[in-house]
Amino acid sequence: MQQSHKTTLTNYNVLKTEARNIAHNALPDYLKRATKLKEIDHSALLASKLWSNDSERKVDFDWTFSNRYIYRHPKAFDLTIWVGNKLCILALGRPSYSGTFMRLDFIEKAPTNCPFSSDMVPISILAYETYAKRIGATQFRIIDPINDKVLRSYLQHGGFTHHQGQKGNPHYLVREL
Repeated sequence: MQQSHKTTLTNYNVLKTEARNIAHNALPDYLKRATKLKEIDHSALLASKLWSNDSERKVDFDWTFSNRYIYRHPKAFDLTIWVGNKLCILALGRPSYSGTFMRLDFIEKAPTNCPFSSDMVPISILAYETYAKRIGATQFRIIDPINDKVLRSYLQHGGFTHHQGQKGNPHYLVREL
């Protein structure tokens, strides 16, 4: 690994940790006490494997790809939300190459038994927007929502507009920061 890559990883890891902490501190007290916002680590990957056989699971991500994604995109933002010992959210995104917007590329909620289930996506959005602001991005984008129900759910959070993908690019939701 080149020294410049190591330096970028180190510098952005500080910003990622700060963003997770700022977002966590902005939560209502009941969520602050119950949740932990962390990076995707070995324990999160192990916990996500429990989702594989759940009949309620809507997507089939193999989250082990996150290590390669983060290596390839050292400014990427990875997020897990834990409630007690229960992994409830895995999310992964990155800034655009120009740094003007932050992308949320992958997000998955525990398919069943997720405490505070309706709060998980808003907490994720808060964390991603916090990181986006820390790195100077002016937009937040949710890339390729999986279906119309999910799309409508994000639109209900307010401030998002839907953009159709063009020339083979995915559709996305965008909110100005």
